[in-house]
Parts: sequence; structure tokens; C-alpha cells
Amino acid sequence: MLLLLSLLLWYRVVLVVVVVVVVVVVVVVVVLVVVVVVVVVVVAELWYRVVLRTRPGGAVFEATVRRPLGHQSTAGRDGVVFDVGTQQISRTNQYGRQPHCIMHSYPHLRPYCYCLLQESIVPSNASVIGNNNSLD
Repeated sequence: MLLLLSLLLWYRVVLVVVVVVVVVVVVVVVVLVVVVVVVVVVVAELWYRVVLRTRPGGAVFEATVRRPLGHQSTAGRDGVVFDVGTQQISRTNQYGRQPHCIMHSYPHLRPYCYCLLQESIVPSNASVIGNNNSLD
């Protein structure tokens, strides 16, 4: 009888241990599933900071662009296309008089423009628009 009681007690202990292990495994699996779902939902996009330096003029531009994960690119299998509007591009250095040829007609383009004929190399009596007649 004592042996039977002892076996029943061990059976209960083993059963409790098995139940606890199963519960722990289920909790771990649920937590992992929740973490994966949160990562997929939260990290649904990648952000890139792009810095460009141009020639001539030495302009430095900076933009932060976003690429959704799982985005199907129109650039082909290996390429990725980012759409960036002018509102997202900033010029980080001064442009001074570099865009002098469009300053009054297109003031919104000043940060992006570099006039090929700069004021310092244009003679004061020459036309910037293209009069090649020289006065000798």
C-alpha cells in the first residue's frame, strides 16, 4: 500500500512537472510570435540618410528617404527606386551668388541651381545670356 501511495505521489509530481514545462513552452512560443508580429509591424520600413556633393559649385545636399519593406521596385530585380520630393532635400552649405542667373525669375530653385557663368568671371559689360560680341 505504501508503495502504491509513493507511486501515486511521484506520478503527480511528474505530471505537474510536465504540465509546467508545457505551459512554459507555450508561453515562450506565444511571446516569440508576438515579438515577430511587432517587429514586422513596427519595422515595416527602412530610413536612409543620403548626402550628396555636386560639381561644379561644391553644393552639399542631404535627404532622408524612406523605403517600405516588401516594396516592389520598378527598377528591376536588383535596383530600388526611391521617390524623393524637393521638400525632403536640404542644402546644407551656403549657395551665395551661385544661382544669380535665376535668383529673381525662379527663387524657389536657388538652393539647387548653379549658373555656368559665375559673376566673378563675367566681365561687367558682357551679357550673361550669350552675346559673344566683344568690344575692342
